[in-house]
Amino acid sequence: MKTITIKKLYRNHVSIRDYIVEKAITKNEPIKVKYKNQIMVITSERLSTRFQLTNQSFQSQHKENTSYKLYDFLFIPNEVK
Repeated sequence: MKTITIKKLYRNHVSIRDYIVEKAITKNEPIKVKYKNQIMVITSERLSTRFQLTNQSFQSQHKENTSYKLYDFLFIPNEVK
């Protein structure tokens, strides 16, 4: 399971880069999202229903000529047991 730490929400959504989501879907693995002291697990089924709040492509700051899109998921933290 891939773990991602998010620093801020956008319209109560977490944004995850497209290549991370696609890789998790291919491996049929969930993604764990940490935001402050809350955790949300996005199942592989929910990952496949991804959508974008914006259709914008972003340029990578670390790799030249590489761009990515963001997929957005409503942030619903899991209950702590």
